[in-house]
Amino acid sequence: MNRKRDTKSGAGKIVRGALFVVLLILLLGSCEQMFTFSPLSWAQRDPSNLSDAQKIAYAEGVLGSGDTDAMADAYNAIKDSSDPDVQYLASQLAVGASGLNEAAEEILALIDTIDTATINTILGSVDDTMLANSIAAMDTAEGDSSTKEDIALEDYLVTAAAILIEADVSVDNIATNIDAATPNKSGGTYDKAAYYLQEAGYTSTDLENLLNFGS
Repeated sequence: MNRKRDTKSGAGKIVRGALFVVLLILLLGSCEQMFTFSPLSWAQRDPSNLSDAQKIAYAEGVLGSGDTDAMADAYNAIKDSSDPDVQYLASQLAVGASGLNEAAEEILALIDTIDTATINTILGSVDDTMLANSIAAMDTAEGDSSTKEDIALEDYLVTAAAILIEADVSVDNIATNIDAATPNKSGGTYDKAAYYLQEAGYTSTDLENLLNFGS
């Protein structure tokens, strides 16, 4: 994966802009996605051979496990479901499988000394295909009124971050560009990100505060 990000002048502001997209993942503890249950006893089986109900149970079991391969397998097992609730689960699995949570944790662990080049390298390890899968699944889930009621606010934030990272936008002036956008799930990158931020209850003021993090 080749990511092209601005590493020229104003590095401090650029670093804070890059941190914005990963800080979204940490808000409200969404990075953890930890649950009290463990993968079922048959979790090592190929989930594609399970019944539909077992596929969903398997997917719920591996979500939050930290096993990106298992989450990818679980995503692939349920991705074609027409059930919006299952698509919501698929979106969460795809985020986990992308490695975005680990990237966020790695960046935050280095927050006092990290530079733009290191951020680029860490974000470059994230699986863009899985991010795109997560966004598409969330679009489907969020489009159903009954499922929409159950979507956690942090998952809207995660989707907004996924949109920005997957599109490889310039990290400089993110807040300004989103503030100027028209929230629209079917619109361009910033319009779509603005829509999901709006659904999470975030404003341009919140974004500016995030961009001033550590300054």
